[in-house]
Amino acid sequence: MDTASKNKTAIHGFFVKFLEQKEQYEVRITATYLEDIRKHIESEFSLNMTELHIIACIGEQEPINVTSIAERINLEVQFK
Repeated sequence: MDTASKNKTAIHGFFVKFLEQKEQYEVRITATYLEDIRKHIESEFSLNMTELHIIACIGEQEPINVTSIAERINLEVQFK
């Protein structure tokens, strides 16, 4: 394996590690955010995880419509 191939492999490895760390960071931030929401509103309201995810999605993506929220949190919307 020549030097250029080794460099490409190393860069790819670093990039994959970066993406994994970024994902872990985002998961921690989301968990912290949801925990804070629960602390502030649980005494007054009883929300389930889907409702908390919707609130978080609106806060992170506003302005956003209902269809986009459903797409972002992977909900199947069925109209009757």
